[in-house]
Amino acid sequence: MIDQTQTDTDTLIKQDELGGCSESIGGYVFIHFAPVLAFFLLSIFGFGFSFSIIVIIFLGLFDFYSTKNYFGLGLVGLKWYYNSSEEPKFPHFVFFSQPLPFVATTPNSNAFWLGLFLSSSLWGFLIFVCFLLVNAKWALLASLMLCLSLINFWCFMQCHNLAKTKAENAARVLLLDPNVPFQQANELDNTDTTSSDIHESSENQDK
Repeated sequence: MIDQTQTDTDTLIKQDELGGCSESIGGYVFIHFAPVLAFFLLSIFGFGFSFSIIVIIFLGLFDFYSTKNYFGLGLVGLKWYYNSSEEPKFPHFVFFSQPLPFVATTPNSNAFWLGLFLSSSLWGFLIFVCFLLVNAKWALLASLMLCLSLINFWCFMQCHNLAKTKAENAARVLLLDPNVPFQQANELDNTDTTSSDIHESSENQDK
C-alpha cells in the first residue's frame, strides 16, 4: 500500500520544481485583503446585506483557498491540506514544509506572516465595531471571516513548527556526524594563529 502522505509530499515538491508555486507578494496582498476591503465598503455605502454576504463570503473563501494551496507554498514553502486517511482521525490535517535547503526570502516571509496576522486583527476589530453599532448580522459575518482567517493562521503555524523541527534535526545530525571535519577546521585556525605568531616574532627580532 502506497503511503498517501509521501505521495502528496512528492507531488507538492514536483509542483514547486515546475515553477507552478512561485507567487507574487502583490497578488497575495490584494487577494488576502480584498474581503476586508469589501466588508468595509459594502457596509459603509449601505449595500443590501444579502448581496454583501454573497460577495464577502465568496472573496473570503477564495482567499482561504488561494492562501492554503498556492501562496503559502509559493511564498514560504508551507502548505496544509485535509486528508481523511491520515492519523490522528481528527482533524485530519496534514502539514507540509519544503525540504531543506529551501529557505524563504525575507520579503516573502514578512509579507506572508504579516498578512495573516493583520487580516485576523482587522476581522477582530470589525467584530468589535459591529457590536458597538449593535449590528448583529454584520458582526456574525465578520466572525465567520475571522474563523477562516484563524484556521489558516493556526495551520500555517503548525507547518512553520514542522519546518523548524526539521531544521533543528538537520543541524543536530550535522553537528553529531563524526565525518564532518569540524576538528580539521579548528586545527587549521590554530595553525594559522601559530604561523602568524611566528611571523610577528621574526619581525620583532629583525627590528
